[in-house]
Amino acid sequence: MIRQKCEGEWSGDFSMQKYCVDQQRLALQKLRQRASGSTPGNIMDKCANEWPLDFNMREYCIVQQVNALWALESQVPAGIPENVLRQIRQKCSGEWPSDYNMQKYCEDQQVGAYRDLYK
Repeated sequence: MIRQKCEGEWSGDFSMQKYCVDQQRLALQKLRQRASGSTPGNIMDKCANEWPLDFNMREYCIVQQVNALWALESQVPAGIPENVLRQIRQKCSGEWPSDYNMQKYCEDQQVGAYRDLYK
């Protein structure tokens, strides 16, 4: 499966085919380690659905989602009232229920706009 994917993407370029195969195999190893780790299942499922045949992109997706989830859970923007932050987070999680990366982006945009409005 990996070889066919890389041959299709890099037809006639054996150097790039080898690089692609090596990267896909490395990513597949990381994904197998994650499967037995603490990565939330909803993140694993989301990225597997988005990147069913590209293990490198799936791993990248997972890293982005995990980092965003960590930021959302552990970071509180300074100078934003608690009720405003709760409103922002409800809006962003409602718009992007299964995408923590987009929730974080949405929150950053809303916090920036709030700060600009209420300097």
